[in-house]
Amino acid sequence: AFFDTHLSEYGLGERPFAKTPRSTGWGVSLKGGASFTDQGAIPPTVPSTATQGDAGDPVMARDTGNGAIYLLTNPSREAGTWTGFRLWKSMDNGQTFSLFNANVPSGLTSGDKPMIAVNSFAGTANYHHLYVAGTATVNGSRGTFATYSTDGGATWHSPKLLSIGGHGADLAIALNGTVYVFYIVNGPSVGLWYSRRRTTDTDWYAPVQIAAHADSQNFYSASANGSGNPKRSNSATTEDYFVSNAFPRAAVNPVTGRIYIVYADLPFAGSTTDRGDIFISEGIPNADGSLTISGSGVRKLNNDGTVTDQWNPSIAINPAGTQLFV
Repeated sequence: AFFDTHLSEYGLGERPFAKTPRSTGWGVSLKGGASFTDQGAIPPTVPSTATQGDAGDPVMARDTGNGAIYLLTNPSREAGTWTGFRLWKSMDNGQTFSLFNANVPSGLTSGDKPMIAVNSFAGTANYHHLYVAGTATVNGSRGTFATYSTDGGATWHSPKLLSIGGHGADLAIALNGTVYVFYIVNGPSVGLWYSRRRTTDTDWYAPVQIAAHADSQNFYSASANGSGNPKRSNSATTEDYFVSNAFPRAAVNPVTGRIYIVYADLPFAGSTTDRGDIFISEGIPNADGSLTISGSGVRKLNNDGTVTDQWNPSIAINPAGTQLFV
């Protein structure tokens, strides 16, 4: 699935829109990724109401137990209907999708930066459960929230605001069903945090900060969302930059249960030449679901010593648990 800005007349940003947009498309490969067929706009191709419109940023998850594929997007931003995320569902391996729930979850407004995960570990108490995290306003406060569904996305638990000022969430589900939400928190400095919930818990644990570096609890970048503000080119002026972010992305080793988090940051505090490197951190789950994560174990992944910038990493681990990809 991908953001397709040519599907409708849609101006991104904090301004009213002239029409309900459709901004997400998807493609399908029957050849192991060698080639894809563009399926066009996610249905309904032309939204009939504002509650059917979307503002892109699609994310997907697959339930390996029953084959369901879920596609989640931002809601479109018309006044009065900018609420929860839009959820599509496919039961034929992504050949077709139907709009399944247009407000995930109710009880929030201004949903942004969706993330979705499904627990596919058979034998756990929350097997097949869906989890969604993102940024929204909940009970008058804005930050990172989480919610879950026990019936395949039809109904959702009331959203839990995890951290005021949180943004850019990602989800990871451990082998025992414990759910982790990783995100950044904006403030005078920008930090990396996580919240967790075990299958036996009735609520989420209080947020815990993770050391972003061996010599710094916070990100080196103090800009909003941990942006490194990469320049358009090495010859560009200082002011000629675009906005990046330090949003974490996580993956669970399906054999060892260890959790790996990747993110982008400046190479050191105050760097004005190299404005982006990729770092990785490793978490070891404890009996209470907390993670043992050492700042001294943070490693820089890209091995260049130049002013070339890196940002927006993603991560995956193979089913055998022997290879990690970034």
